[in-house]
Amino acid sequence: MHIFRLSNLLGTDDPTLVEHERVVRAILRHNPDRAAEAMAEHLARSLQRRLSGDEES
Repeated sequence: MHIFRLSNLLGTDDPTLVEHERVVRAILRHNPDRAAEAMAEHLARSLQRRLSGDEES
């Protein structure tokens, strides 16, 4: 995640960026349940984007 945070390759409207930010916020707030939930949502959405041919996930 640290490498991702340092990268400016994605636009601010990129859904992956928003999803990663949710995971990071939950971790920083010491909320493992929310972090796991956010990660599961991200993985499911990434898979769906990949299968539908949308932007890189």
